[in-house]
Amino acid sequence: GMIIVEQLTVAHAKAMKIQEAQVSVGPLIECDDYISSLIAAGPAYAMVKDGETIIMAGVSIFWKGRAFGWATVSRQAGPYMRRITTEVRKFLESSDIKRIETAVDCRFEAGHRWADLLGFTYEGTMKAWGPQGNDFDMYARVK
Repeated sequence: GMIIVEQLTVAHAKAMKIQEAQVSVGPLIECDDYISSLIAAGPAYAMVKDGETIIMAGVSIFWKGRAFGWATVSRQAGPYMRRITTEVRKFLESSDIKRIETAVDCRFEAGHRWADLLGFTYEGTMKAWGPQGNDFDMYARVK
């Protein structure tokens, strides 16, 4: 089947097998209220193939001009990363948000490479930032 892009729903989160490098957010993804809060915070999308969620991604808007970009990637996403990257870049480039931040677990090498591919710039390391107290690197994409 084809990959389709849809507005994110709680059902998309239930139809996803999260990748190993992101399992620390697993308990959040399983929480309907958390997914609902992401949907309420700003535009959020799912890419779906044959009923399985390949990626959920969006931006949570702090205020006009500043938002936090987030993405949760499935174990099945590998073969689709080029298409996913194209779609996410398209969204980022068309957005009128001046500053979009994102955070990548310091140990997650593929995440750092992807942030770079998406045009984010490293800004610094945030100690004990993650759900389990792990360190994350802050990135931003500023227009």
